[in-house]
Amino acid sequence: MKKCIKCGVQKLLSEFYKDGIRLDGLRGPCKSCDIEKSRAYREEFPEKAKKQVRSSKLKIKYGIDLKQFDDMKSAQNNKCAICNSEFIDPKYTCVDHNHATGTVREILCGHCNTMLGLAKENTKTLKSAIMYLNKHAKKENR
Repeated sequence: MKKCIKCGVQKLLSEFYKDGIRLDGLRGPCKSCDIEKSRAYREEFPEKAKKQVRSSKLKIKYGIDLKQFDDMKSAQNNKCAICNSEFIDPKYTCVDHNHATGTVREILCGHCNTMLGLAKENTKTLKSAIMYLNKHAKKENR
């Protein structure tokens, strides 16, 4: 049992998040109090909270932070590296990376990122698709 430093209630150890820095290996506030604190923070500072979550996800998944992501977008003039369309919705602005090595390449729109993924990043498949489109474009323009 452990007493929450926020609500003061004695609770089971399973009611606390782990924290390797603490002597007992658990956070001071219980999960319920932690959740309430996070909810209140998100309500009071919604934009800041969104940025923090986005930055954390970028760091975990790609090893870059939000500033590096924004710098990459700026270097690309806020446009997709493949189709050159302008990034409008952050939800569909993707970090392209090599799935084998994890190396970050550039920023793509959601459509181009999906295209590469569906083609399994196979250049032969993509070249074949170009040949297919060119073949049918010639037939359609007759």
